[in-house]
Amino acid sequence: MANTELDLDRPSAARIYDYLLRGPSEMNYEIDRQFADDSVKKLPLVRDLARVNRWWMGQVVAQAADAGIRQFLDLGSGLPAAGAVHEIVAGRVGRARVVYVDNEPVAHAWLQLAAAEADGDDLGIVALQADLIEPDTILYHPDVRDLLDFDEPVCVLLASVLHFVPDAEDIPALLDRYLTAVPPGSWLALSHGTDETSDAEAAAKVRAVAEFYRNSQNPVQLRDRDTIVSWMSPLQLLPPGVDVPVAWHTGEPTAVEDELRRAGHLMWCAVGEKHV
Repeated sequence: MANTELDLDRPSAARIYDYLLRGPSEMNYEIDRQFADDSVKKLPLVRDLARVNRWWMGQVVAQAADAGIRQFLDLGSGLPAAGAVHEIVAGRVGRARVVYVDNEPVAHAWLQLAAAEADGDDLGIVALQADLIEPDTILYHPDVRDLLDFDEPVCVLLASVLHFVPDAEDIPALLDRYLTAVPPGSWLALSHGTDETSDAEAAAKVRAVAEFYRNSQNPVQLRDRDTIVSWMSPLQLLPPGVDVPVAWHTGEPTAVEDELRRAGHLMWCAVGEKHV
């Protein structure tokens, strides 16, 4: 993971992701745009993957809100974009408390602005600059403690971010720290890049992109389904379990129909509920 100092000499995953989602140019830099364009040349599905991931996160947030969860901890949230957590929840239930966490300074600055613009009696937002691999810094931050009630369920989101954590063996303890802080009824949702696909050409290309990301602030580690299953083992998996994003498709028309078909096999997704 990157540190919290502004680095404009290397591209940032948060800013690259923003550009792939076609974010405004003031939120990213030429070095990020060039890197993203080069990634797309190596694997045209890269932009599709970004859109699919954003869509999947929106599905999870909507389901969590419908299930009665009103608190969200979005770890590695990236820059604010259309379909942000607080927008989805507010559109469904009208009120929510959302903590956005990202260690990238540009992302943090824009998240702070989004929080200020969305501030209201029924919508509480905190933007925190911190690294998700330091959970106590996040969980015990006074702004987080003021906003979130850890006696009530929380949806912890890790959308396309754990593949930037290099050591898989460290992740179960990391997830356990977040899960220990939240009560039963809370959800943990994650998506993760993979090369575990029957499409050998796509697998080779996604590995090439992962290798290319070594030139960024955020090297990528691709992982298989069994690894994700092991991470989620303390939780009760919600349907459809550990699966590709299209498994969350309800059949209703969506703006990412084509992207789901093209790129949906290069990502594992899972949502689990804490029962005890």
